[in-house]
Amino acid sequence: MYKTIIFDFDGTLVDSKYIFVEVYNEIARRYGYLSLDSENIHELRKLSIRERFKIMRIPLYHIPWISFLFLRKYGRAMHRLECFEGIKTLLSQLQNQGFTLAIISSNAKSNIQNFLQSNQITAIQHIYTSRNLFGKHKVMNRLMKDLRVTPKEILYVGDELRDITACRAAQISIAWVSWGYDPMELINQNPPDYYVNSTDELLTLLTHPPL
Repeated sequence: MYKTIIFDFDGTLVDSKYIFVEVYNEIARRYGYLSLDSENIHELRKLSIRERFKIMRIPLYHIPWISFLFLRKYGRAMHRLECFEGIKTLLSQLQNQGFTLAIISSNAKSNIQNFLQSNQITAIQHIYTSRNLFGKHKVMNRLMKDLRVTPKEILYVGDELRDITACRAAQISIAWVSWGYDPMELINQNPPDYYVNSTDELLTLLTHPPL
């Protein structure tokens, strides 16, 4: 059924929440945005990304240069990142099963490449990135053209509502993982094709897909 598996990076393959908060708060203090703490993070996770920016006092037109600044600072902390439990084994197993593995992320390509190299992860064959937080579907379309695959041959694995929105626009199936950024109560506003709670569940879905 599926031949190509596309993974999101942050929140899906790697646990970057603590680095995200640390880097964002450094920027927020400098430019007067709302800082994040354990209380407001819980409430913000229930909102769409546009609603979050509004509460955090971040104008949408600030996003491009904030993203540039954020990714530069984030790159300096990449050595502290770790994969979620079971991810390395999952990637190796999928590679051995003959799947083509790719990443589509809003992170910088150099950050992702450095992480994969440092952690000796060789199963990922393609890396695509988008600086546009709401433009992942365009990157998905470019990947399909480059790899000459159809939407029915692809499964995207991600953790955010915007991942689901992008997959719907590109007509790609999506498996949402519960260990990432967006909680189920937000995800249920636009349900994914599959809900996944562990890497074992994801492996079973890919190797023994439901009829």
